[in-house]
Amino acid sequence: METLQYPARIRKDGGGFLVTFPDFPDAVTAGDTRKEALNNAVGSLMEVIAARIAHKDDVPSPSPARNHTPITLPPQSA
Repeated sequence: METLQYPARIRKDGGGFLVTFPDFPDAVTAGDTRKEALNNAVGSLMEVIAARIAHKDDVPSPSPARNHTPITLPPQSA
């Protein structure tokens, strides 16, 4: 089963962490801790991809993770 990994940028933001995705400028999430932000990143990524599919918009292939944190989608989502 194929897995997809999209790069994410995680940065400190106030008292928490902000996550953005170079491949999906409209996807943004956050968390109080880095771990929470990473967990939220998976859900955010799944939601933005589902919305694009529902609207028949293109879903880009993952770009290289260069200096970004790879976020792996669950196999059933890929």
